[in-house]
Amino acid sequence: MTKPATNRRGTDRGQAGFGLIEVMAAVVVTTVGVLAAASGSLAIYAEANRSREDTDRALAARSTLERSAHAPFASVLGGQGTTFFAARRYVVTQVVGSLGPRLKSVQVTVASSTGQAPSIFETRVAASRPLPVAP
Repeated sequence: MTKPATNRRGTDRGQAGFGLIEVMAAVVVTTVGVLAAASGSLAIYAEANRSREDTDRALAARSTLERSAHAPFASVLGGQGTTFFAARRYVVTQVVGSLGPRLKSVQVTVASSTGQAPSIFETRVAASRPLPVAP
């Protein structure tokens, strides 16, 4: 049998275990992976919040537009109001323009307090026509 190689002090060079450099490299790789996962989850969380706010603004605009569509034609007027969804405050502004004696344009702008650009929704409202007289 051959004797294992020894260094000048007479100890074995083929020792088992990890060296300091290997441990430090493993710590660095693990840290980078954990930080990447954390930043990815933060980005997903921010995107989910932005999507929720977009949905809330669309719901606020839809309810305003539906009220205008179902109201009598003469009572469709502009104005401003505040609504709340999921503890968030939204300012809803309705601007009504005339496109003729029987047609109005309705523009609804929904702004939030988070600093995002306001969302703008538009539709047209027509005056109902009376049904023809039955023969």
